[in-house]
Amino acid sequence: MLAGRSASRAHALRAASHPPPPQASGFGPPAPSFAPDSPSEDASTAEAFALARTLARVAEEGKGGNTRALHVAPLVYWTRVMVLSTVTNRPQLRAMLARMEAEALGRHGATPAPGPGPGRSTWELLDFGDVVVHLQTADQRAFYDLEGLYADAEDIELDAVAAQDQAAGASYQVRL
Repeated sequence: MLAGRSASRAHALRAASHPPPPQASGFGPPAPSFAPDSPSEDASTAEAFALARTLARVAEEGKGGNTRALHVAPLVYWTRVMVLSTVTNRPQLRAMLARMEAEALGRHGATPAPGPGPGRSTWELLDFGDVVVHLQTADQRAFYDLEGLYADAEDIELDAVAAQDQAAGASYQVRL
């Protein structure tokens, strides 16, 4: 019975994360579209990867566990990259959120979409448009299983950015 509930929940999460694309209704301006290999698409993806690597580095510096960056653009229409990291408690989560916002603004000029701010949840989200960050406790991460939901997404290499930053004098290591 429990397996059925888990499967139903996973199905509901998949359905909710893959809504149908908006249909052309003739109202309002057309949605922007990019050819898969267009220069603007490549530049946007490179910028998203750079921001994701910065945010993953901040997560690791903040003692986040099992930090991953997933390229989800081929799977969803609403973002390019998801950064996932596990936190152990609310103070760590709040500190990581604040540091991520500061680093994103300082290094990339990026600010997240306005949200309710950190509350009592053990799962917080920062939405930078092309990059969405999920900070969760281990229980939340196991229960919602975003890695399973986006199992077809490619991992973004984080070791390369760690090596570049270490050569520049940074003192952290990305664990993969």
